[in-house]
Amino acid sequence: MDTPEHLVEVLQVETERLTQYLQTLPPDAWSRPSACDLWEVRDVVGHLTWVAEFYADTIARGVHGDTSLLADRPPGDGPEAAAFHAYIAQRAITCRQHFGEQLLPTCRTRYEQLHHLLAGLLPQDWEKPCGF
Repeated sequence: MDTPEHLVEVLQVETERLTQYLQTLPPDAWSRPSACDLWEVRDVVGHLTWVAEFYADTIARGVHGDTSLLADRPPGDGPEAAAFHAYIAQRAITCRQHFGEQLLPTCRTRYEQLHHLLAGLLPQDWEKPCGF
């Protein structure tokens, strides 16, 4: 089994590899369809940006004992799964639209913040529940 430290390192390395790749894309590639149905490349980057922020916030709150869910988060189980998937897609698109030309630098910053948080967790912090 991988240690938390190793997983944090893998996250950092893979984030850097992805960021370097995205920097090589010509501007028109950002609006091309991605491998994710109905999402453009820039929507995927919006999703990744939002996810890094979401996880950093959720983990930080969990470390301090707050396991509450986001107020606007719909349920993700059973018949509500479609609503949850629509919520995720809308958050990605909103993030992409909000950051515009600053999407990639913001994505990189959000992952640096997540990495910093994860690298600073104490062993007991890894066992604390979080509100996902």
